[in-house]
Amino acid sequence: MKRARMIIFILLTAGILHGQSYHTHSRKAIRQFEEAVALYRGGDLVGAETALEKAIRADDRFSEAYGLLSQICYEKGSLDEAIGYYSRTIEIDPEGNPDGYRLLGGLVLRTGDYQRALELLDKFLSFPVEDVSNRESALSMKASCLFAL
Repeated sequence: MKRARMIIFILLTAGILHGQSYHTHSRKAIRQFEEAVALYRGGDLVGAETALEKAIRADDRFSEAYGLLSQICYEKGSLDEAIGYYSRTIEIDPEGNPDGYRLLGGLVLRTGDYQRALELLDKFLSFPVEDVSNRESALSMKASCLFAL
């Protein structure tokens, strides 16, 4: 669980650390998101969640905000909420985050919805190998889904 948390956090904050642009043009949303990241890093999940909700109100297509909100819900033990928020990132940009399908598939797998997890993992595996990471992990999760089904 700790490893999964770190992987998601690294993926979500990689853009911040490397100066990557956000999927929003709203300065207010960006300001709220950056405040949320600082609060999250400081361990203030409640404050970070509040800032992210403000960021989403400023731009309801701000996928990075949904991704971090998903991470916070996951850490709080709200798996269904985490899945809902992370699903939103894929709805916003279905082709721009191939690894998102693997991450979401892993979350869904934890709920026991093996068919949906399998569909997400198959979508992930349909992307070119050079566009994805941890392909072996997805193959392992897919095997678990198939066995369970």
